[in-house]
Amino acid sequence: MAELPQIEEKIYKVLKDRKDFELIVFGRKHSVEELVKFKESKNINVPFAEDPKGEIYGKYAEKYIPRAFVVGKDGKIKMISKGTKVTSVEDIFKVINNELEKK
Repeated sequence: MAELPQIEEKIYKVLKDRKDFELIVFGRKHSVEELVKFKESKNINVPFAEDPKGEIYGKYAEKYIPRAFVVGKDGKIKMISKGTKVTSVEDIFKVINNELEKK
């Protein structure tokens, strides 16, 4: 809950109009209806995708949320962030920005 508003403000709002950037938040073990309700109640406007069985989450983690993965233009993971800390969103943004600057 602490990280998501920061990701929206400091990353998504800044980069959302770029054609070479995509941000997706996966709702671990949540349905579409639950995600819509959550987004409305928290006034969050980033794109969400449901993961009702936790299958996507299970491919990348066993525990700890939130987790953030930055995937580069080459399809390889450039950064993994787990947990929340104030500087992590800035670090994630730097990695994304560096990747977007590549030709």
